Amino acid sequence: MNQSSDLDIKCPNPEHNKNAILVCFDESCTGQRLYCHQCVKIGIHVSHLEYQEELPFIFEHIKCVEKESSCLIDRINKQMALIDQNFYLLIDGIRSKYQISKQQLLKLNSEQLNSFLSISINFRQFESKIQNLLDQLTNKFSNQIQQLLIDLHLSELSYHQIPQINLNISDELNQNRYQINNLGYNQRIGDKIQENKMIKEIMMKKQQGFLEEYGKLDICYVIDCTKSMEPYIEQVRGCIQESFTAVKLKTNRNPILSSIAYYDIEQKPENGKYHQFEFSNNIQDLRNFIQEVPIVGGRDIPEDVRGALEQMITNLKWKNKFKVAILITDSPCHGRKYHNFPGDFHKDDDITETLHRLIEQQIILIGFNLNDKTIKMYQQFQKIYEAKNAEDFFVYVDASGFEIKKLAQQIAESLGRASVNATQINLKGTKSKKQFKESSKNNDCAIEALFKVGDFYNFEKQSKVVNNLFTVLNVTINDSVFVENLLSINQIGKNPQKDYLIKVEGQWDCIRTEFPYAFGRINDIYLMKDKKGEIYLIKRPLGNKSYLSQYKAIKKCRSHLICQHLMKKFRADVEEALEQKNCHNLKFPNVVYNDCLILMESKNKFWIAERIFKGEFVKYNNNYGYINEDITELNKFAQAFSYYTFFLSKGLYMINDVQGVGINFTDPAINTSTGDFDDTDLGQEGQGMFLVNFQSKIGLASEILELLNLQNEF
Repeated sequence: MNQSSDLDIKCPNPEHNKNAILVCFDESCTGQRLYCHQCVKIGIHVSHLEYQEELPFIFEHIKCVEKESSCLIDRINKQMALIDQNFYLLIDGIRSKYQISKQQLLKLNSEQLNSFLSISINFRQFESKIQNLLDQLTNKFSNQIQQLLIDLHLSELSYHQIPQINLNISDELNQNRYQINNLGYNQRIGDKIQENKMIKEIMMKKQQGFLEEYGKLDICYVIDCTKSMEPYIEQVRGCIQESFTAVKLKTNRNPILSSIAYYDIEQKPENGKYHQFEFSNNIQDLRNFIQEVPIVGGRDIPEDVRGALEQMITNLKWKNKFKVAILITDSPCHGRKYHNFPGDFHKDDDITETLHRLIEQQIILIGFNLNDKTIKMYQQFQKIYEAKNAEDFFVYVDASGFEIKKLAQQIAESLGRASVNATQINLKGTKSKKQFKESSKNNDCAIEALFKVGDFYNFEKQSKVVNNLFTVLNVTINDSVFVENLLSINQIGKNPQKDYLIKVEGQWDCIRTEFPYAFGRINDIYLMKDKKGEIYLIKRPLGNKSYLSQYKAIKKCRSHLICQHLMKKFRADVEEALEQKNCHNLKFPNVVYNDCLILMESKNKFWIAERIFKGEFVKYNNNYGYINEDITELNKFAQAFSYYTFFLSKGLYMINDVQGVGINFTDPAINTSTGDFDDTDLGQEGQGMFLVNFQSKIGLASEILELLNLQNEF
């Protein structure tokens, strides 16, 4: 359609009989925007001709303004959603602090009850303060919104019929919201269900965003389509559906598929590019593409593997975090060091830099060895990856002994394994930001590292020991501080004298190993035994260092101390739900995060200690998506706990790295929405990795989540 012909507009100047053909886009101009050549001749707009455009440019201008205004509307919606979310967080915080059930009350000790009474007796002061503040903020915000509406001058618009806007509607909405949120004063359990419904949409959107970002896997089939590959190509077509299913089953990721069909350099099509299939989830389209690609003969034995991989890296639109390329060829790449064949028209070619690019872009390469022609090439590939300390990014599959008709199954199985490597859901270790930068190999927590060493219960008979006199401090978080900061846990510890309760247990005369018994990710690990014969793991920073103050030692225990309270709350909520739903036949493990002890050896020499119990150390999940699949009550409880904390915090944080010995859990990691809690806080990426994997394993936790009315959140 000719856009210019659609605009038949007379010049606004009544003395001119020409159509307007020009538009002025100068923001400071106050004259008529549309004008004709006669207008120019008499000097109209001549002072700013640089802002002159021909009339059809209006269409581009309209699109641009529409896009910019849509972006503004989107930003406003997001900001209002954030305000709305914070509103519900405030409501939840008030309930958590000032409302307590009879069942909870009966479980409080005298110190806890005194703390609650001190807080609740002063409720009216808080009520008056918050009501005055909210009145001021609401009135100010409402007035500013009304002023913005006035500034839009909607009633003056001549080109659009504007419906009457009732500026008083906000008062009505606020009244409705006030009434809804006062339901909690009548029925606590009913209120919890109602509140869950109110935040469900926010949580579902957040989870859907995680599934979009971390729930897909880009896969490219790089296929040699020269004559000798003809028997294998049909197997490649046949494996696509099977590969898709294998990846989804093993990783809960949706594969997005693409392909590069290549030959040798001299057979490259006239457009300078090999045949290319863009990323798509349409399996049949990819099968058709492979079937329709011409089979072409080559001059020499080596083929243009480098060119195919370069095109794959550069031309394909890789969109997702996890990426896999599968090279299917019966011939080596060019370059004499990659094969032993005398005839190579490009003998000086080198694929090293191309493989480095794959590593940099974190694309895992699967190399299929179909015969002995490619053995040397793949051996060189392995050396290149080893030199870059990137062995995890190359997967070698020897399919030379397989019948051609079984190749499809082999490709599918290999892609399934590679997808697990790419998403790292099989790696149990704790990840850290430092590890991502430095590729550290040791990612064990202290107790995990200790249990890997083996039998240590009679360590004094196996290792040299020394006597030590410690002043022992038992540390917990102040209950009121925890309640106040349930949705802002990063604030806990900012005022250590107020935030922590420190009880002196006394002086312990102990023996300990003189030298470290094991080494964790960040700690030297020693063993200690007290006079009762109880064994403790004691730790300090790597390098034979000590914590220089009790608060520096306590800071390292912050996540453990927070989880002590969260686990207590989780168990209390589960017990309350059991009572409310009359499910007395259901029993769940009495899991705890044990006491955190600080050992003072001298004024500037502190250690961290935790009791060791006999049993098997089990990692239930880590902070980057690993989830234990064992069907045990402890594992079910652990997975439910992680998701519960995500829902409890409205997505602000999630407890991961859930692990321990029996019912004694230890050394957790906290993934927050901001990613700034500590070095093991992998932020929303850590949360997203867990949630994508959890979606396919939610059955492990379904009984508890259903009990807590959280089952339908996925």
